[in-house]
Amino acid sequence: MDNAQQSCKSCLSLIETFLCTASVAAGIGNLYRLPQTVISNGGLPFLVAYAILLVFVGFPLLFLELGIGQIVQDGFMKTWRAVPFFKGVGYVKLLAGCLILVYYPLHMAMSLYYLIWFAKASPPFLECATVRMEKDGYKADGISGQECIQKTFLESPFEEPTWFGIYSALILLIWLIVMAWCIKRSKTYEKALIVFLLCTLACLIALIVKAIETNQFQGIEGFVTNVDWDILAKSEVWYFAAIQVFFSTHLGFGVFTSNAGVIYKKSNPFWTSLGYIFLNLVFGVLAVCLYYAVSHNIDPAPSNTTIFEIHLLTHIYDVVLQAEDADMQIWSVVAYVTIVFAGFISMITIMYTIIKALSLETKNKLRWWQLSLVLSFICFVLGCATLLCPDLDVLHIFDYYIVGNLIMITVILEVLSFMIFYGPKRLQSDFEFILGNSLTTVWLGLWYLCPLLLLGIFIWCLATMPLTGYDSDDPLWVYATGWAVVAGALVFIVIVGFYTAAQQVEYFTFGDKFVASFKPSRNWGPTDPMMLHNWMQWQSKAQDGERDFTLKRRGTKEYTHSVKNRSKYNSKSYTPTISDSSTISGTLTYKKGDQLKNYESYLRSNSYEKPLRVTSLIDVMDSTPINTFQRNSVSGGYKTNYNPLANVNNTQTVQVSYLDGHTDGSTSEGYGTYRKGPFVIEDDGLEHVCHRRSSFNEQATEL
Repeated sequence: MDNAQQSCKSCLSLIETFLCTASVAAGIGNLYRLPQTVISNGGLPFLVAYAILLVFVGFPLLFLELGIGQIVQDGFMKTWRAVPFFKGVGYVKLLAGCLILVYYPLHMAMSLYYLIWFAKASPPFLECATVRMEKDGYKADGISGQECIQKTFLESPFEEPTWFGIYSALILLIWLIVMAWCIKRSKTYEKALIVFLLCTLACLIALIVKAIETNQFQGIEGFVTNVDWDILAKSEVWYFAAIQVFFSTHLGFGVFTSNAGVIYKKSNPFWTSLGYIFLNLVFGVLAVCLYYAVSHNIDPAPSNTTIFEIHLLTHIYDVVLQAEDADMQIWSVVAYVTIVFAGFISMITIMYTIIKALSLETKNKLRWWQLSLVLSFICFVLGCATLLCPDLDVLHIFDYYIVGNLIMITVILEVLSFMIFYGPKRLQSDFEFILGNSLTTVWLGLWYLCPLLLLGIFIWCLATMPLTGYDSDDPLWVYATGWAVVAGALVFIVIVGFYTAAQQVEYFTFGDKFVASFKPSRNWGPTDPMMLHNWMQWQSKAQDGERDFTLKRRGTKEYTHSVKNRSKYNSKSYTPTISDSSTISGTLTYKKGDQLKNYESYLRSNSYEKPLRVTSLIDVMDSTPINTFQRNSVSGGYKTNYNPLANVNNTQTVQVSYLDGHTDGSTSEGYGTYRKGPFVIEDDGLEHVCHRRSSFNEQATEL
């Protein structure tokens, strides 16, 4: 029965991990931004370029990020303990994630706007209709979606504050929902991902069924047949494809580094990365095909006067406006709902990542719910402030100039810093510890190649593309602000690097501190104590060329389960045979289930040849020899844990001295003893006791 329950629990855990992984792949960057970017950059050739970069760049980088995340086991800010000089890269990632939280709700609120107005009446909306008189009566003609949205929702708040108030109210509603799902850490985080994934899948299935029933494949045929492959020679295609990889996969935002200690702590990073890339590609291609299927014979490409960031939303309105099918309004509502659900997935994912990073950086001075409340309020205010600028110019700055470039730069610096300064040998050793098997040098080559490829694309883009905008020249303040923020981020990384170097306390001269800032800090490594111990053992053996794969990460699974479910192992007993009062020459075995470990052979394997002296924690209370060892003894409501390696016959008596030099005549056994009583633990259900070696003269001291 226990095995059946354990198998069922493991199966449910795998299903939960799969659903969470699929949910992150179905974010708004993949279901909304990817189709919008495809139609404005050449269609199918751009999608091919995106797929190539997703597989050959996104997959290796995701594998690297997940592996490092399983080593760190905490927020992405702790990654830079490996190379402290580049700690500023983490802060830039934090900035990019916060900007995402500022402008993603704008897309979601606009989708809600269309949902509300579609519920009121059929298009054209009353605010966007022109009435003309015909022979058989009056007829209303609607203006285009772009003109309609600029006349209503995006109208200047200084001229018509009503629309600004409606927009702000919808943004507030979105933030209240996000905050409610993020306020209880990972308890509600994983549930939110699963709930919104199921809602998104339901909407996508409905759209697919509608497209098949109505045979709406004319748009897809045009997407596949009218292809100009020459645009693959243009730098902007590969540049925007690389940027889109980061938006679609959430790669570079620290999402997977943070989730590695929550969702993927027991997962194999290779298979997780492979499965995620596959799901991401499936969702992305499906979204593009559905977009072209819905478009019918309407040209989906945006015009020069279009606000590009909201083109997909307004294009769906145009399709409904010109469609002869009365049911098209219903399916447009489903499309808008899909965008809203995908937006919640991305917002909750990034929100959780940022709160976790801030919690660690502030050393938990603010509680999780407090950080959630403060971050939500700040992003809400900034989101409303962006509406004060006409035509969503601030949104254009964030999306086109700042966020994508910052993520690309930080990913390049992050991977190169690990490969150059942390070192490929250390990285390979860490991944072999995580995977439990050898790591081929092909991955090391890919991790060298990927940042160099991204750097080459970025330089190629800067050399050939205009800095003032892609399709049309942006106002001076728009592109100047965007590129100034990017340049300022680079300067900030350097400044933080020198400041971090100056904070190195182990060295005296600045030169030594500067060199030390490129080496792993003392607190670099896993957070889990058991995994940290195994990892340090692995590192010590790896220096001599030995690889003990029994110390792999999954080896702590049994330990973790034993802590969570202490009744799992029923048979636990010690059987010591001590032939001498000062040394251990007999055989000491520990039985757990049907496993027997010979302690004497363990000592020989670890080169413990000297006589072992183990202090007792209870001799001072009772000097009577204990002939029969008792694991646990309960007396007076307290449980006393006896050290099985304790020397109970001969105690080394020393006089107790105080800091001021006086003595009170009392005696003590020395290190590891308590003069005024035994070491007691009040928890009667405790079954796990740790022993550690605290000095060269003793083998173990019970804690």
